[in-house]
Amino acid sequence: MMLARTGVGKLRLIDFDYVTLSSLNRHASATRADVGTPKVQSLKQTIAAITPWVKVEAFADLWNIENEKEHDWLTGSDWVIDAIDNIKTKVDLLSYCHSKGLKVIASMGAGAKADPSHIQSADISQTIADPLARSVRRRLRMHPVHPVLAGIPVVYSTEVPSSDDSNALGLLPLPEEEFEKGKVDELAPFADFRVRILPVLGMIPAIFGMHVATYLVCELGGRTIKEPLAVKGRKKLWEKLAKDLTARETKWAGLEKQQRIPLTDQEVGFIFEELHRSKSSFPPFESLSRPTLVRWDFSKPLSVTNCVVMSPQEALKHEEGYRNGLSPVQVWGKEAVAAVQKRQLEATRWIDAIY
Repeated sequence: MMLARTGVGKLRLIDFDYVTLSSLNRHASATRADVGTPKVQSLKQTIAAITPWVKVEAFADLWNIENEKEHDWLTGSDWVIDAIDNIKTKVDLLSYCHSKGLKVIASMGAGAKADPSHIQSADISQTIADPLARSVRRRLRMHPVHPVLAGIPVVYSTEVPSSDDSNALGLLPLPEEEFEKGKVDELAPFADFRVRILPVLGMIPAIFGMHVATYLVCELGGRTIKEPLAVKGRKKLWEKLAKDLTARETKWAGLEKQQRIPLTDQEVGFIFEELHRSKSSFPPFESLSRPTLVRWDFSKPLSVTNCVVMSPQEALKHEEGYRNGLSPVQVWGKEAVAAVQKRQLEATRWIDAIY
C-alpha cells in the first residue's frame, strides 16, 4: 500500500493465501467482508480505491521454481520483495533472484516479536540474533543450485526471546479436536509448510513492511541508504572485542602465540550488543567506556553462554579471584551472579532457536 501511495506505478502481487479472521489484526487492507477472499485480491481492491492509476496484477498462487518457469512472474521486475513464511521457498526465491541478477529485499521473522526498537535493516551476511535470518543465511550458503554469501538486503529483528519461561513465545498449540480428526500434517496448505502458527503482534509486521517500503523508495529515487545506522561501525567494534578477547585468552593459557577463539565476530557482536545490551553484565548495568569480553567460568570452554562484559579493571579482578580459588559469588555477590545466569539462559534460548 505504501509503495502505491508513494508513486510506484506497477505492482505484481503473488500469494496463495486467503484473508482469515485471525489475520485481520495485521492486514491493513482487509476488512471482515474480505474474509475468505485471496489476500492479493483484497489488497488490489484497496490500492484501486486509493491510487486508481497504479497498475496492479494479482495472482492467487504459490511462488516456487516450477511455477516461476511456467508463468515467468519475476522477469523485468525493478525489485522483488520477499515476505514468504516457508523457509525452503524463501531461500529458493532469494537464490533464484540473485542468480538472475534481480534486485530482491527480504523480510525476516516478525512472529513472536514485540520490541520495535530491535527492527533494522542490513545485508543478509551481517544479520545477528534473528533465528530465521540465521537459518536463511546458512541455507543460502549451502544452496545446491546457486549459493549466496551476501548481497541481499533484509529487514530483521535482533530481539532475543524472554528469559522468563512464563513469557516465552513459540508456535501456538493446535486444539485437541484437530488431533482427534486425524493426521494434523494434512492441515498444511502445501508440503513443507508448518501447520501451527507463531503469535503475531499486529503492529510488528507493519513496521517490517514500512522498513522494506522505505528502503525501496529510497533506492528507486536514487537516495540509497548505503550504511544503516545499526550496522555502521559495528564490524570494527566486533573485531576489536574479539581481538582483545583473543589476547586475554592467550595470556590466561600462558601461551606466546595467539590462538583463535571459538567465537565468530558475529557471535562476539551478539554477546556484547544483544545479550548484554552493550553494557556491563553486572547491576546496575552501566555503559562502559572500555568494554571487554571475559570468560565467566574458567573451568569451562569459552562460548556464547560462558562470556560476559566487564571493564578492564573488573576483568583483572575476575581473573585474580579465580586464581585465588574464589567463586563468582564470593567475588561479585549473589545479585551479579543471578544477572549473569539470566543472560546465560537467554543465550541458550538463542542457540536452541538457530541450531
